[in-house]
Amino acid sequence: MKIGEKGKKGEKGQLIKKRHAFYRKLAIYVTNHPYITISLVLLVSIFFAINIFKLEIDPDPWKMLPADDPAVVYWNEVEEIFGRSDAAIIAVVAPDTIYNKDSLRKVSELTEMMEALTIVTEDDLKTIDKLIKKTDGDVKELLIKIPEGGITKGDLGSVKDVLRILRNAEDPDEDLIETIEDIRIGLDPFEELMSLSTVENIVSKGDVIETGPVMKDLPKNADDLKLIRDAILDNEMLSGKLVSEDETSTVIFTNLTYESHEERTIAIYSALKEMVEKLGGPEEYYVSGTPMIMSLQGRYMKDDMSSLIPAVIILIMIILFVIFRNFRGMITPLLVVIFSMVWTMGLMALLGYSISIVSTALPVMLVAIGCADGIHIITEFYGRLSGGDDKREALVDTMEEISSPVVMTSLTSMAGFGSLVTSGLSPIREFGAFTAFGIFAAMIFSLTFLPAMMMVLRPPEKLGMAVDRNHSVTLLARFLEVLGRISIGKYRWVIGIMVPLFFLVAFTATKVEVGYGFMRDFKKRSEIVVADKKINEKFPGSTSFNIIIDSGEVDGAKDP
Repeated sequence: MKIGEKGKKGEKGQLIKKRHAFYRKLAIYVTNHPYITISLVLLVSIFFAINIFKLEIDPDPWKMLPADDPAVVYWNEVEEIFGRSDAAIIAVVAPDTIYNKDSLRKVSELTEMMEALTIVTEDDLKTIDKLIKKTDGDVKELLIKIPEGGITKGDLGSVKDVLRILRNAEDPDEDLIETIEDIRIGLDPFEELMSLSTVENIVSKGDVIETGPVMKDLPKNADDLKLIRDAILDNEMLSGKLVSEDETSTVIFTNLTYESHEERTIAIYSALKEMVEKLGGPEEYYVSGTPMIMSLQGRYMKDDMSSLIPAVIILIMIILFVIFRNFRGMITPLLVVIFSMVWTMGLMALLGYSISIVSTALPVMLVAIGCADGIHIITEFYGRLSGGDDKREALVDTMEEISSPVVMTSLTSMAGFGSLVTSGLSPIREFGAFTAFGIFAAMIFSLTFLPAMMMVLRPPEKLGMAVDRNHSVTLLARFLEVLGRISIGKYRWVIGIMVPLFFLVAFTATKVEVGYGFMRDFKKRSEIVVADKKINEKFPGSTSFNIIIDSGEVDGAKDP
């Protein structure tokens, strides 16, 4: 061996020794001061936990793109000039033709019910009562009038007056404005509705433009139905759009008077479904539209998180108990991942980020990845205990031996998820960055909090066979031994099988389609998917496509 090679190996050996010495000193400090370590982790975790309540779920698909993306910039311009163009859509599908008296009567009744719709609750009334006590002057006088007889559509004027006064104040109270605006949304959720009973028929006759309602009154006979049908067919803006080309369906369009409010939109969606149920058949009704889809998506995201996180924790608890056969070995690794989740979600809230459709998987990912380090440490620790080592000595030796693999595996996992920050999609960048942070937090807890807990807790009287070195012949050990013998003894066969499998998997990977769509996030048979599919079958679509034509001059759009 050359002298240079010996020198390099010597330097590498010294580096490994220094690293092991550092891990040993850290383990000694933690085992000597376990309560200080645990207290520090708890204090910081409480701080992050408090901030978690500020975390919001945002299913908005536009957040997938960077704010400076041309499509996002253009979309914001459209909204600033013309307002939101995402419509709530209710399709009415008749068995034969929509041009019949009963179907058109139901369209008219549904339109009237939607115009009168309010989404207010007892909580809104309680909010008004609280605001009366907090406010004074004109605002208080207007608010006092509202609760008389309950909050109704007739109170909309008073609510708008309150908003006008608050917004024109020298120092506007944004929280108060937001609260009153929330009530305004409940009283006035829809902009002007567009349906067969409200739409204007615009007809050009020479140099004259004539307007009039398509359906001034409910049709009484076949002649009235023919007039309505002819008016639709003669108007290219309505034919195929307000009434389907096969003439079996019509739609009611309306934009919402607010940008985003999941609870109100879900309430509107439920109210619309109740309305169509009251109208009855034989017509079929389908409720959809971007606001409904996004709100349902947000609701399902919450439901998934509230069910998946407990489910994966329970599953991990069962596996840990089977391995260690004691409460200490089961709960301690779980505390590591729970604290890492708390820190990660709390940091997201502190930095002003929200949970996207991508980051809903983050907590489950942290549970799956974060538990691994704890399992390695406790397995080695219990193994040393079963060999007769003193608890403190076993813990310090374990941390000296296992810390390096824990750090290396954590760093490689962090690098893998951290690479996602190069993505052009914002939610994927956020998911990668915060998952990497969560893995880092789990690593820190594994090196500090976990040994501190092991030091505080009594060693278990009974160890699982998987970690007890006095019981080496377990089912898992036998399986791994057989697998090892096959892999070494029949390595040619193993390589001969794995190489073709690799190419097969690589080939099938090329068949994966990359794409995104609202409806892919829902079950195929869910009500909103069925409704959206039907509307797209009968009409040009359920989402808008916008083109701005700018003349560059004031009133230039009026120039023929």
